[in-house]
Amino acid sequence: MFAFIAGMWMTAGLHGIHYSVVALTGVGVLLITQVLDWSDLLAEHNAWDVFIWYGGLVRLAAALGDSGITKRFAETAARFTTGWEWWAAAAVLLLVYFYAHYGFASITSQVTSMYVPFLIVLRAAGAPLLPAVLSLGYFSNLSACLTHYGTTPAPILFGAGYVSLGSWWRNGLILSILNILVWTSLGFAWWRILGLW
Repeated sequence: MFAFIAGMWMTAGLHGIHYSVVALTGVGVLLITQVLDWSDLLAEHNAWDVFIWYGGLVRLAAALGDSGITKRFAETAARFTTGWEWWAAAAVLLLVYFYAHYGFASITSQVTSMYVPFLIVLRAAGAPLLPAVLSLGYFSNLSACLTHYGTTPAPILFGAGYVSLGSWWRNGLILSILNILVWTSLGFAWWRILGLW
């Protein structure tokens, strides 16, 4: 069954069957052949919790991108920073981009819906291309620390029950501030030494 599901996922471009349909088909076959029974599935409540919440949040982020809301969000942030020096506008726009991750269930969903609009806005503000591209890329990954749903492994780690929700969010916010300070001070200085801007 594992080989079948992995094969179907790897060849999704050929047959066009959505990966979630493949996964649910695999679960169905395991139930029909009695490799698993319903009580086995119910006992894995943390896995189902992740599946339901994460799936819904990822779909919501995709819908936001499809609707154009994230593009308008970037344009509104751009209007706020119009006329500023490029570095000041970039600082505000990068912070907005970073903390907007609270609204996304994965790095991929945020990058898919917000990366290009924010890159366009940063370039329009006069930010050098390479630092703008790299900053958005780094901030996309660093923001994963913020929430218990911010990246794919986070719900699984949170589901283990070792960290409370309040601790995760509080420590995530503290870590985010430290990350931003290190990456914008040492990171930008290093890029300047390398001649990237």
